[in-house]
Amino acid sequence: MKCYLPILFLLLLSDVAFTQNCLPEGIQFSRQRQIDSFEIYFPGCVNIIGDVSINEAPNVKIDNLLGLSAIRNIGGSLEIIGNDSLDNLGGLHNVRSIKGQLSINRNLSLKDMSGLRRLRSVDGNLVVSENDSIVNLVGLDSLSSIEGGLRIFNNKSLENLQGLNSLIGVKDLVRIHMNGMLQDLSGLDNITRIGSLAIDSNQVLQHVDALANLTSINGALRFRNNDEIQHINGLSNVKTVEGEIVISFNPFLQNISGLIGLSTVDGNLEIRDNDRMTSLNGLQNITNILNNLTISKNRGLMNLDGLDRLTTVGDDVKVYDNQMIENVEGLGQL
Repeated sequence: MKCYLPILFLLLLSDVAFTQNCLPEGIQFSRQRQIDSFEIYFPGCVNIIGDVSINEAPNVKIDNLLGLSAIRNIGGSLEIIGNDSLDNLGGLHNVRSIKGQLSINRNLSLKDMSGLRRLRSVDGNLVVSENDSIVNLVGLDSLSSIEGGLRIFNNKSLENLQGLNSLIGVKDLVRIHMNGMLQDLSGLDNITRIGSLAIDSNQVLQHVDALANLTSINGALRFRNNDEIQHINGLSNVKTVEGEIVISFNPFLQNISGLIGLSTVDGNLEIRDNDRMTSLNGLQNITNILNNLTISKNRGLMNLDGLDRLTTVGDDVKVYDNQMIENVEGLGQL
């Protein structure tokens, strides 16, 4: 028995050595053969310390990531950018954490995120942009926290955000913009806290009801240039916004009653160029605005009655070019 112990010890030692951290300088994949031979050249490489970039070279195709199945953790960023032939992320199914940014951009054939089904945390930003074929984010179902921001833009087939259902918090800015087929924000149903929130230029977005569990925004709130949105009732449980509020250029927005939970605005409050808004109901609990109040160019707005309890505005009050308003009686407490 004794003669086998050294051999067994050496085998165990070599296994530990091969599964330790690797590639502190990171690694770039620009050809399929580099991916296919990864485990041959880097046996046991499980935890990559540096950045990982997957970006096919000109006139070269990367069509699968199966050779990367050993990777569990990435200490830097993961970039999957400009791979026209890649239609899935299979091969990344063992990745649990990314300490830097996750960028999935300009992959024209990519259909879903199912290859990332074990990913639990991203310590940097998550950016999903210009992926023409994805209709949702299914595959990110285990992701529960983003310590940076979330930016989803210019994905022309994206219909909803299903796949982010486990996400409960985003530390920095959440910006969702220029997604021409995005109908709703389903997938963000369990999110309770974020940094700032910007929803803009989503041409067919109908509502934000999926944000019903959101209670705090630690920065600004901006809704701009959403052509079909009619209400923002999904924000009715938000109690604090620690920055400015801008609601502008939403031509079919009829009311802002979703802001009913707010009592203070820690910045500017700007309501402008919302043609079908008829009242300011939703602002009636606001008593204090730290900086400017601007109400302008809302052609259907009848009065300022929703501001009845407002007692303090830190800087200027600007009410102009609202064609239907004949007086400012709603500001009687100022």
